[in-house]
Amino acid sequence: MPPQQNSTIPDLTKPASNAYDFFKPPVAVSVGNPPTTFHVNASILCTTSGYFQHMLSEKGAPDKEPPIRLPQHEPAAFNIYLNWLHRGKLFINKPTGKSAKGNEEVIRESFWENILESYFLGSKLDDPDFKDALVDAALLAMLDDDEGVTWYPGRRIRQRLYERTTPGSRMRRLFVHMAASLTNVKELVRPNDDPLQEPLPFLQELQRQLASGEKESTYEMGLACTFHEHRAGEKNCYRAKKTALI
Repeated sequence: MPPQQNSTIPDLTKPASNAYDFFKPPVAVSVGNPPTTFHVNASILCTTSGYFQHMLSEKGAPDKEPPIRLPQHEPAAFNIYLNWLHRGKLFINKPTGKSAKGNEEVIRESFWENILESYFLGSKLDDPDFKDALVDAALLAMLDDDEGVTWYPGRRIRQRLYERTTPGSRMRRLFVHMAASLTNVKELVRPNDDPLQEPLPFLQELQRQLASGEKESTYEMGLACTFHEHRAGEKNCYRAKKTALI
């Protein structure tokens, strides 16, 4: 008897050719300075990363090659990336909720540092799905003001973003659009911020955004993947893909 259309028993069988190959030895990836070495399955590394797809195809047998080195990136960011590949989630503490009470500034800075370091890593690894997920996480954190507090990143974080990204960065675009939508410009400035240290490109882009008269909300633009890097079409967005391993 064939299964009913509304059957609750899922068919989890897939072609064996689509499986990760765990017979191969893991690849050594050295991250940071001083380095931390991660040993990761090659098939998983190549899931969505153009960088690893290229590196591993060039290197051949990974067990006979020196580690892949990423000295300019943070081990914590690579750990976030590996969790993303394995579980399809971004394990980063958010600067909101009861757990942040009394320690908001520290958690906020840690959150934005993790978001940016992971985003820089995503650029190096040529992984748009990972970067798009981080942009969405940043957007939700800016909006997640459960007690009327806007968790917009401070000047130091904005400066770091502009130092490590190029014009056209979607994270830059998100920062600018959200800044333009703030009802109180004081929310852009923290007590210890020096306005003279604000990234000039950020101020120029913010001025253009304010002059444009654009009324669409940042959240609605986020829903429409405006801040994403993937190819056109909802099917190409990470939201439509099964990123986590089953």
